[in-house]
Amino acid sequence: MKLRTGLFVLVAGAITPLLAALLMAGAVLIQHEREAVAREALGRARSAMSAVDAELRGSLTTLQALASSKHLAGGDLREFYEEARRVMASQPAWLNIGLTTVAGVQMIDAALPYGQHKPLSGDEASFQQAVRTGRPAIGNVTGGTAVPAPSIRIRVPVFQQGRIRYVLSAPIMPSRLAEVLRAQQIPSGWVIALADRERNFVARIPDVPVGSPVSESFRAAIDREPEGWSAGHTLEGVATYTPYVTSALSGWVLGIAIPRSVVDAGARKATLVAGAGILIALGVAIGLAFLFGKRIAAPIAALAAAGGRFESSSDAPTPGAERIDEIARLDRALHEAARTARERQERLQEQATQMQEADRRKDEFLAMLAHELRNPLAPLRNAAWILRDPRTSEAEAKWSREVIERQVRHMARLLDDLLDMSRISRGRLELRKERCALASVVDSARETSQPAIEEGGHELTVELPAEPVHLEADPVRLSQVVSNLLNNAARYTPAGGHIRLRAERRGRELTLTVSDDGVGIPGHMLPHVFDMFSQGDSGIARSSGGLGIGLALTRGLVEAHGGTIAARSQGSGKGSEFIVRLPIVTEAATPAPAPPVEAGKDARMYRILVVDDVEENVVSLAAVLRGMGHDVHTAGGGEEAVVAAARLLPEVVLLDIQMPHINGYDACRHIRGIPGGESILIVAVTGRGQEKDRVDSARAGFDHHLVKPVDPEELNALIRRLGAKRGRMTGDR
Repeated sequence: MKLRTGLFVLVAGAITPLLAALLMAGAVLIQHEREAVAREALGRARSAMSAVDAELRGSLTTLQALASSKHLAGGDLREFYEEARRVMASQPAWLNIGLTTVAGVQMIDAALPYGQHKPLSGDEASFQQAVRTGRPAIGNVTGGTAVPAPSIRIRVPVFQQGRIRYVLSAPIMPSRLAEVLRAQQIPSGWVIALADRERNFVARIPDVPVGSPVSESFRAAIDREPEGWSAGHTLEGVATYTPYVTSALSGWVLGIAIPRSVVDAGARKATLVAGAGILIALGVAIGLAFLFGKRIAAPIAALAAAGGRFESSSDAPTPGAERIDEIARLDRALHEAARTARERQERLQEQATQMQEADRRKDEFLAMLAHELRNPLAPLRNAAWILRDPRTSEAEAKWSREVIERQVRHMARLLDDLLDMSRISRGRLELRKERCALASVVDSARETSQPAIEEGGHELTVELPAEPVHLEADPVRLSQVVSNLLNNAARYTPAGGHIRLRAERRGRELTLTVSDDGVGIPGHMLPHVFDMFSQGDSGIARSSGGLGIGLALTRGLVEAHGGTIAARSQGSGKGSEFIVRLPIVTEAATPAPAPPVEAGKDARMYRILVVDDVEENVVSLAAVLRGMGHDVHTAGGGEEAVVAAARLLPEVVLLDIQMPHINGYDACRHIRGIPGGESILIVAVTGRGQEKDRVDSARAGFDHHLVKPVDPEELNALIRRLGAKRGRMTGDR
């Protein structure tokens, strides 16, 4: 007999009177739960709309600040154009900034060279609203001539002499608002959407094309009242309840569609409450169930004993458990749980082994990093000693200077690789993509790798397609990929080896292969060749150094370009082959590159202020610049820099950022505020090289951002190039 049958006979009489009351209580609980979900969801929708409004207000505030520009008030449209471009560069979500008269005449287009512009067409209603009301306006999703991609235009009227003279406009990418919605972290299966006043999607999670219309059920609900709770279906056909709110700022509507199955989960909760009541009633019958206690005691005791040996128990059935069906099932469940626990233990052991291996590789990497950073110190110290010795010949001094330059470049490359790998692992690497020719990328990579190839006495063969091949890529990063593979081949190939670089076009895909006849890759290393800190054990590789991150960095750069990379080798001593696949852009006429500015054309002397809190940095850089013919002054901190700038009014300020008391950002702002400070060329010379650091320096008023160590010739060329450009714009003092 089943245990369930025997207990039912005993407790059926006790449960029957309670059943009706429990069902009624369940219905009340269901309704209460639905109302609670509705209140919570509506509050969540209001919170999300507040986040959207905050993002829009931030953009409006920035545009209003630009509208109050002194250059615009003074009628200096050229300087206002430069200021608008700087503001646009600081706002990643802005596609353009335009200045239009109330009559609709376009005066400034920040996305084009000064004096050129296209009409910022689209969303004429928001333009007229800003002119009519004299207040900022937020438009609907629209395209346009100057900005063909879907965007939202924000408009700010510009008052001069008590009347509206211009309207300042900025089209914003809807993807920024999609990020705001994504940050709300709604549960999986829900939909959060933002619609404009014309009931078209501004943003939606999951994504739909921007500008597409909302569902009919949602349109009908928001047309009835600006805020509420409606039942309907998503575009995917899922039945939902949708709380929605309307923004007082933009008139847009935000809704959160919740699957009805989630809302109705309250019914299941109420059922569980009813079940708990039944269990309480069953407790009354425990005394009666005691009669069956002896019959089930033996198998339960056997199960308890098996539980004591849980992880080591066998899969054989427990004696006596088969007498009662429920206990037999429990016995099988316990044995299944024991098997699962053993498998989990094995997985944990495997994970522990993997973590130990990762820790070992990390320790090896740290040891190799210390080795690679110490290696340049020996020749640097020796070269410094030689230069200090009065008996040193000119040839020896020249050799010592070359050693110092070479070792400094080597250490800078190590640090750059580490920073690049960090950016890739954190998803912060930004590519500056442009249409570039494969041939120029390969030429740049070959020039970079030529010293390593010549040092090994290798023969390099390059085969490129006869017809030009163009890629949509960051040319610097793509050249880094190719040079990394060439350097890797040179490192792992014995002296006098052969390296081959071959590129083939296959439809809309480029296949680039770098192969060698070097030491090859053992079979057990192939799956890990692109892992961080992975490095072969070859004596050739160990003798030539390296951190073991080159191929991991290469894979990250290739994947960031939408490509793939793979490695092949027949084994030790049989060479290796690396295959990179990248998408090719459609062929079109390539605009001729702008002629480079020749630094040597501006041979005038500049009055330069060098600022750094490290004395050796200041003294050494000042000495270099004086040797190049400049009038150089120095300051040891931010406060001293502001005082010196006001006294000297230099033409160029080379300013460190990370300094005590007043940092470089604040010092730059103070210098810009002194009379004549707006015309000074201010360049950041700092060890901070992240993309965020460059954005922060631009916002603070810096004209350029250089990362230490700075090549003196490049610095001199930059000063002369930017100085000449600024002189043409403002007139030489």
